Amino acid sequence: MISIAGQIQIWLPSAITLIAVGMFLPQVHGFNFKCLSSRFITLPGLMIVSCLLMVLSILSYWVTGRSHPNSIGGLIPWNDAAGYYSCAISLLEGGGGSDFCARRPIYSLYVSALSWLSGANLQITLILQSFVTAGAIALVLRQVLHFWGLGASIIAGATMVAFCGPFSSTILTENIGFVLGSSGLLLLLKGVASRNSLYLFLGAFILSLAMNARAGAFLIFPVICCWPFFSKGCMGAMRAKFSFILVLGVVCGFIPSVGFAHLFGPGSAEFHSNFAHTLYGLAAGGERWTYVLSVIPGATTGQIYGAAFKLIVDTPLLFAAGLFQGFLEYLQRIFSYLEWGPARSLITLFWVWGAASLVFGKKTDISLCLLLLWIGVLASAPILSIDGDTRVFATTISLDAMIVGYGFSLLSKLLVQNRKMWFLVLLLGCIFFSPNIIFYSDPRMWGAVIALGFLLAFASQFLMGFGSREMPEMSVVLGSAPLVFSVFVISLVCIPAIVSSIYAVHPEIEAEAVRCQDGQVGIKAYLGKTSPVLSFVSGSKISLWPLAAEMRSFRAYLSPLVAHYKELEKVPEEYSLSLIIDYSSPGNGSRFVYWDHARYGILQGRQALCLDYETSNLKADISRLANARVIE
Repeated sequence: MISIAGQIQIWLPSAITLIAVGMFLPQVHGFNFKCLSSRFITLPGLMIVSCLLMVLSILSYWVTGRSHPNSIGGLIPWNDAAGYYSCAISLLEGGGGSDFCARRPIYSLYVSALSWLSGANLQITLILQSFVTAGAIALVLRQVLHFWGLGASIIAGATMVAFCGPFSSTILTENIGFVLGSSGLLLLLKGVASRNSLYLFLGAFILSLAMNARAGAFLIFPVICCWPFFSKGCMGAMRAKFSFILVLGVVCGFIPSVGFAHLFGPGSAEFHSNFAHTLYGLAAGGERWTYVLSVIPGATTGQIYGAAFKLIVDTPLLFAAGLFQGFLEYLQRIFSYLEWGPARSLITLFWVWGAASLVFGKKTDISLCLLLLWIGVLASAPILSIDGDTRVFATTISLDAMIVGYGFSLLSKLLVQNRKMWFLVLLLGCIFFSPNIIFYSDPRMWGAVIALGFLLAFASQFLMGFGSREMPEMSVVLGSAPLVFSVFVISLVCIPAIVSSIYAVHPEIEAEAVRCQDGQVGIKAYLGKTSPVLSFVSGSKISLWPLAAEMRSFRAYLSPLVAHYKELEKVPEEYSLSLIIDYSSPGNGSRFVYWDHARYGILQGRQALCLDYETSNLKADISRLANARVIE
């Protein structure tokens, strides 16, 4: 059972992909699922299925004790996640923010609201977060279902579930980035289809809000603001009007993040500050973001930006080389979150064919909008991919999913109309499946295959005159459901902001600082229900509520990518891990400790604590917890 649950990130999206491909063959033979699906598959039904899939992903982490680089045992926030969670809890209790909180204030407020709803129980918070993510998935699935039918909707669902599943157990901005990005995309499509000024503004605004909550492909904004000038349905003054509305929506999307950063943190100086490190690495020829720390140690964000721009001006060829390397890494990592090679190959094939069809097919307002957004993602890829892996595209994953569904629908219809196209499809299949046989572990093989597949798909569609072919209908566009959903999500962000600003209570720390030995650092910590606990037990005592994992399983699924991997691997059975919030100063952050504690429960109260300076992220001496008591 544990081994099956541990592989769920592989077999769940793979199974969904195979179901979609199983529907591909009947569609090729002329069976129409669209009428059947539109009658029997409703939005509430899709939401229930999406919720079940996301909860399955969380449970797979909890059952096995599997760790994500930002979540120990599927529960304890780690690295960036620990920072976001400590910011959220600090805001929930009326405390201030830190420099870290100012980087992504929207997400900290979002988690703060979910924590309030859950009674600060992190397990419930994660489940609530997964339900909101499932709502966004269901809306996109419903839209794809309206556009291209059931098979396309299922294959799009496999793409989104594969990406969102691993983040379901984490407190990371990818969660809200995906949610807002999906909502913004659907509202934008509604505005484009109806040429409605309100929906155009809301779509651009929420997409911009999503990019500020989880930085990503920002270059989609200048491209999409040009949509009215490419649309045949927009003439004269209408083009300037719609373009202005889109620009206004994008600009307004930046205002909340900057405002929240000033309200709850030290200001906007740290807002998106980590991009300065990435830019300097690109300017240096494609170095990682940490490179600047060794070149200009101790530099401020402004100084790093200045040095990066100077380097770009002085050595533009080096900057160009960095961008080229970034684009190559983007190609190598496309759909890498699909861990089963054949599923990745199939989805990549449909994605490439769908993208090529957007380029060469007849242009409707919706297909033109999708094409411009995709071009914006491609233009952003060289800048983002050096350090960001696929997670930086969280806000545009739903766009990729729609393109995958579009390609699926086109290929199935093409094979119905012309059976001679089987040869081309088989050739594309051989190309995309080749990395599963040759050099599977070499990402450069995937990059080369995707580049070759694009060339073949583009050439074949150009030669077959796709520009004169009728494309699948894209007329029924959701409007009210994404709008209501967006209002709900934004309310989760705004309510904690309003309440905290009016009723802010900065708690006094009652614990006296202890006298620490040399090499130790003293902090004031709060140990209570806001401090999630993961206990390690023997196999017969594992529990999901409260979470207690089997040590053998925890070690088996502990990735070397997790910080302090070696120390975590040595944690003995019958120990507990916990995140504690450091209240030495408002918004100071979080510390991760373990103590010898066999029983379930957590230590409660504000405590003075000494931590080893060298390993302050991982160790604490239970004897130094003043007046600690256990809640059974």
